[in-house]
Amino acid sequence: MKGLIFVVVLFLSIQASAWEGTDLTVKFIDVKSSGNVTVYFTNPSGVGNPAGCSQYGMISWEGGNPSASNFLSTMLAAHMSNKTVQLQVDTEVCLWGGWPRLLTVRIK
Repeated sequence: MKGLIFVVVLFLSIQASAWEGTDLTVKFIDVKSSGNVTVYFTNPSGVGNPAGCSQYGMISWEGGNPSASNFLSTMLAAHMSNKTVQLQVDTEVCLWGGWPRLLTVRIK
């Protein structure tokens, strides 16, 4: 029974509306007075933006997002330590008409 539950959970997590970009290097971080943040990155693997957002090579999140300060801290840590990041992006929502919305960030 536990095996069946594991398989169902695994299947559902694969179906989530998210895209992952790996080995991305933070170029610079733009923090706006509204609290919204955009991070520009280099992408050596040439991964596109499957969310269909018009902006490429960047990721954003809203200042009111409960994880906003955690995202910013993680991006700053990656930039200062010269580490690459792995991003998970919402494939259903583009912020402000074109910016990919961040769901998860990991320092690699």
